[in-house]
Amino acid sequence: MSIDKNKIRLMSKMALHDKKGVDEDIKNTQFYRHDFIYKENMKMRFSLGLGCIIVAIFYIIYLLAVEEAVVLALDFQAELIRFVVFVLIVMVVYTLIGTIIFTRKYIASQKRAKAYFALMEQLDNDEDEFEYFEPYKRGEKI
Repeated sequence: MSIDKNKIRLMSKMALHDKKGVDEDIKNTQFYRHDFIYKENMKMRFSLGLGCIIVAIFYIIYLLAVEEAVVLALDFQAELIRFVVFVLIVMVVYTLIGTIIFTRKYIASQKRAKAYFALMEQLDNDEDEFEYFEPYKRGEKI
């Protein structure tokens, strides 16, 4: 059996793709583009909302401890409206930025996965071209 240099090159290229994380690319491209972007944006929005709530809690603690504001004197309705408007603006901005980032990420994943599958197909086609038969002894039927 001879070593096929073309197969070795293809396998080396596939190993490089594996090392660079083609598994994540394949996982990303299992979704439609819109679904992938929606899923990633929802994770980002949830994290952002949680972060805003934590910041709001620290802001209230700051008002009560450092500013020594009286709880009854605080105008919670005005503070709540300001907080909600701030969160909505931040969410819209982050959603737009996230959509651009996740679209680029999906397209790049799609290109890498497509290249990986092309290498796999090329390797499979090379294997189909060569059929390996064991040499048979005289008198044996094939």
